[in-house]
Amino acid sequence: MKGLDYKKNHYVPVSYLKRWIKYIYWGQKVKYIFSQRLNEKVIRKVDINNQCQKSNFYTLPIEFKSADRKSIEKAFFGYSDEIYSKAMSHSFDIGKDPSTSDINGLLFFSLYQSFRTPKFKDSTILKIQELKTTNPEFQKMTEDFAYNLSYLLTKVFPLLYDDCLVEILVSFPGTWFLTTDNPSTYWIDEWNNLTYLPTIVGTDFKVSNLKLLIPLNPQVCFLIHLNMIQGEKNYKEKTYVPPFIKRTVKLNEVDLINKSLIEAADKVLYSMDEETLLKYT
Repeated sequence: MKGLDYKKNHYVPVSYLKRWIKYIYWGQKVKYIFSQRLNEKVIRKVDINNQCQKSNFYTLPIEFKSADRKSIEKAFFGYSDEIYSKAMSHSFDIGKDPSTSDINGLLFFSLYQSFRTPKFKDSTILKIQELKTTNPEFQKMTEDFAYNLSYLLTKVFPLLYDDCLVEILVSFPGTWFLTTDNPSTYWIDEWNNLTYLPTIVGTDFKVSNLKLLIPLNPQVCFLIHLNMIQGEKNYKEKTYVPPFIKRTVKLNEVDLINKSLIEAADKVLYSMDEETLLKYT
């Protein structure tokens, strides 16, 4: 209905959750995914259209009188979600390796997705409040999420994107990655010990051991090594594509990744099958 577009914001896109449904069911009008709340033992099948959404979540403040107050959702996340779907449909959806263009699009989506969930929002606001009490330089920093989200998307995103090495982790069939309502998350890697960062605000996001973890479907996960590749870039083609490697991961690494995803989840876990949720919860 006109005027209600983008009123409900899916902070984890429906097109992303759809990948945790068997392909034969993609054509159904109502698509069900296995879900489990962190504080419950019950596993449910739920409609993906009703998951991970909040009304007017990205709406800019009323002070933006001359701007479209829905512009964050329209210009940034709507575009990002479209890129993800296009890249997946060219590659992993049909069992093909991604092209360099697909890798670029999936990296773009992964970084945008990391900024947009309620858990990231709440953690960012708490971090700003903490910084205000400990450092006078942050006294004037606003706690409004829309302002900070705009800054992250336009200023921080290019810095994170610039020096990445993308590891494409592929599990064996039947050994699945799960996902969550906070699927794209930051970690500090110290001697193979991952420490979760609920927000990167207040963090030196140019350190060399900063990682981004996001499963793309039940069998493919991106481990993005931020700031890994230093040096000059060749921008003659106008589109810089980060280097990437692909490797198969065994059960012990899938376990580590799934446990990390659960640690970073907000309220809900999702899986392609009931068995995966039963195993980890």
